Amino acid sequence: MKIKVALFVNGWNGENVDNFIAGFNGSFLNGEADLFVFTSYSTSVNSMNTRDAEDSIYLLPDMSFFDAAIVYGDGIKSEWAIPELVRRCKAADVPVILQGVDREDTSTVNVDSFLGMKELCKHIIEEHAVKEVIYIAGTPDNADSNFRMNILKETLEEHGYSFGEENVFYANWDPLQIKSYLDNNYADRSKKLPDAFVCANDQMATFLVLFLDQLGYKLPEDVIVTGFDNMEEGKFCYPSLATVDQRYMLQGEECAKLVVELMHNKKLIRKRIIPCTSVPGESCGCMNRNGEDLLRKNIGKLWRDERYISDNLSRAEFQFDICFTASVRYEDIHPGMNENFLASLGEVNPDFHIYLNPQYKELEYLNAPEGASQEIYFSSVMDTICAKTDGVIYREDTLDTRNLFLGYEEGSKGKTYIFTSIAISTFVAGYLVINYMPSAFRRRQFFELKESVDETLDKYQNTLDNYKKAIRIKEQTEEFLKQTVEALATAVDAKDSYTNGHSNRVALYARRIAADAGMTKEECDDVYLAGLLHDVGKIGIDNSIINKKGKLTEEEFAVIKLHPTLGGQILSKIVMSQSLAIGAYYHHERYDGTGYPEKLKGETIPRIARIIAVADAYDAMTSKRSYRDVIPQEKVRAELVKGIGTQFDPEYAKIMIRFMDADEEYAMREL
Repeated sequence: MKIKVALFVNGWNGENVDNFIAGFNGSFLNGEADLFVFTSYSTSVNSMNTRDAEDSIYLLPDMSFFDAAIVYGDGIKSEWAIPELVRRCKAADVPVILQGVDREDTSTVNVDSFLGMKELCKHIIEEHAVKEVIYIAGTPDNADSNFRMNILKETLEEHGYSFGEENVFYANWDPLQIKSYLDNNYADRSKKLPDAFVCANDQMATFLVLFLDQLGYKLPEDVIVTGFDNMEEGKFCYPSLATVDQRYMLQGEECAKLVVELMHNKKLIRKRIIPCTSVPGESCGCMNRNGEDLLRKNIGKLWRDERYISDNLSRAEFQFDICFTASVRYEDIHPGMNENFLASLGEVNPDFHIYLNPQYKELEYLNAPEGASQEIYFSSVMDTICAKTDGVIYREDTLDTRNLFLGYEEGSKGKTYIFTSIAISTFVAGYLVINYMPSAFRRRQFFELKESVDETLDKYQNTLDNYKKAIRIKEQTEEFLKQTVEALATAVDAKDSYTNGHSNRVALYARRIAADAGMTKEECDDVYLAGLLHDVGKIGIDNSIINKKGKLTEEEFAVIKLHPTLGGQILSKIVMSQSLAIGAYYHHERYDGTGYPEKLKGETIPRIARIIAVADAYDAMTSKRSYRDVIPQEKVRAELVKGIGTQFDPEYAKIMIRFMDADEEYAMREL
């Protein structure tokens, strides 16, 4: 039966994490385990809230989903993280193993770096005659750096050599500080080099070798350099680094064995100590002792393969940014990502998932508080932005966070997935999941992908914000227009006491007809506003004609017939809503072409005017006039039927007749 194991790491441990994972997976060659790697990229220089936001990925999983958990303690920054992870595992009755840290109540796998560091110090003193040493330290408060320094001091003093504060330079893990130190002290060769530079880790040692070479010094002829960690880059470069191997691959193997052991007896507490080993190298004068020449011959193939993966991820980052930022509306992102982005990933990335908190689209930045709670960082239901598992694209809009990602199944082959939070400053926007690649951490491929996604989402917040502002402005403008139109319609109706409310009723009837005809909400709103102002041209007609009791003369009727033209002219000034002028100008056209002012025929008459014509005629017949009362319903219906195809558009007249037939109480009339 396959087991599921959660691994919690800090990605800045780079190659060490890759080696640990290789050791762990190598213990399950028959695919007996799926490994879920929850990765933070917090640093000691981050603010507490930023660290908590990055480390929030540790709080994503429901631990009852897993059979065991491993906390890779090296580099985990937030003080709450390790105690909280242990608490959650124990609450879910899941065996947990700590790497790199020790707790009496928890099984641990640790390394004894004393022996390896001691061997390296003795090696350079006894075999290479080193007497004077400068120690390139990390930060003054770093326990590992200080521990290694104390071993160096002790070993030198055991051999009769001195070591004091003047022999220590705190580089704070910063290569530029190392360069500045060398330039200030050894650029003009006025100061004698020490016999050796001993560095707190390989990374600083590698940069030290580079900067010494730039100053014209040769290794190991002019000076010896050593590191600590046995990193890949130190093996391939020339000269290869003398260093200490913390045997991370073996740590992974031991954790795998311990997982199986604890699953059979969850009450066991096991402590495993793995000794470090000294690794001489060309930088101390031990030439090709570790097969460096063969490693350098193979590096081309290794870098070619990793370059292929990196290029694919770079293309993915580019396509992701394009697909994301091309979506003006948040709702358009998911389908766009499925159709364009995921399809472009190819076989290199069979698993790729991004899930966002619903708060992201609302621009609700949640600052991480003290302490930790999953509900603060990840919603129980997340929005799916893109989801691909084993090459299959999943189109569900949301994800139950307990499932971690869409499409997971316990297959026959063991797989490794990497998770990391998507953080914008202290706001956790969501999380990213991809399939693990052998160099994901050492080459920082996963970090660069995460960084690109973080930046795209941060940038897209501005798009969302601008879109929401535009929507608010549009809504405010539309509301202002609506209020202005309603006020103007009231002024028009006020000219004739007998037609008071006519414009509003026509607008309401017209909107109902438009909606029944299948027009969109926006189109129906346009019809409604045009209906309100269809008679605005009557403002320019003399009140004596408007309010005349009795039949109009031919001359007076000719004046009345001018109101569509006057209305069109008045409303043509409102450029943001051309439908207002169209409705006013054409609402007296007839379907058979005998109307006015243009004698348009059929569907050459604008649709909005054809709808208003029906609504206007209906209200005219069902309203009181100075010369008559409300016309009976059956007669109104007969007139509408008679006008189908002559006065009225058949579609809209029939809709109005259907409304009438449903109105048995004749409620749609002026009371």
